[in-house]
Amino acid sequence: MHRILVAALLTSCTGLMSAAEPALTIRPVQFISQAEVPEGAPRDARAIGFNTGFTIGYLVEGESIIGFNHESLKIEHILMADGKDIASKRNGKPNFKLGSFPAVSDDGKFGFFTMESEEHVFGKLDSIKVKGSIVVRTAAKLSSIATAPHVLGSGDQEKVGDFTVDFGVVKQKEKTPRFLEEDFKKNNVITVTGSLAKISEVHLKAGDVEIKPDGYTTNDDRPRSYLFEKGEGAAPSAVLTIKYWEDLKAVEVTFGK
Repeated sequence: MHRILVAALLTSCTGLMSAAEPALTIRPVQFISQAEVPEGAPRDARAIGFNTGFTIGYLVEGESIIGFNHESLKIEHILMADGKDIASKRNGKPNFKLGSFPAVSDDGKFGFFTMESEEHVFGKLDSIKVKGSIVVRTAAKLSSIATAPHVLGSGDQEKVGDFTVDFGVVKQKEKTPRFLEEDFKKNNVITVTGSLAKISEVHLKAGDVEIKPDGYTTNDDRPRSYLFEKGEGAAPSAVLTIKYWEDLKAVEVTFGK
């Protein structure tokens, strides 16, 4: 049953951008379907990340790929063999979501994302057709810009290029999750606003010593907080260097039929 299903997916879900843009193709390379598993069954009987539903993994191929726009996945239909469309739930809400960890190869030739659905299809179908789109980011020219030295945790603010850098936590409209509050307390926090999609990476240095990073918040539609480990003693003055893409493009790429 699943071998037939995967074969059907692989022949029905490829797509191409318009001829005016650099060629990018999207094709499915992975399918995971999970049956209901009773409580008490061995842990390995459940696929990692969900108990029921299915996941399709898509490979993007092209040049200068740097990522995907946050929450840009759109699905026009998910058709079962009998023609039933399961792209929406009974209440009209989407029956799919973009997986948590899209990835891009270091050479920019490949990207990977997953579409996840809670729909229980294990053993219920022998083919499926998915049509949709996702916004892919491309860029090739990398530049960098740096702040002046600032005391970590001071709350100083500096505008550099397309970015505003705050040397501290910036209060946001949404309540900060508890786990982030704990991370903010134990680390130095630098908050960046502006054209966040352009950012490739950031580095923080106190003199000649690079301060070790400890993660960052990932959304592109509100300020991004970068966490850096605290050293012993008084908070040093440090310089934040931002590496960013000058020629960023964001293009909606379709796939499937």
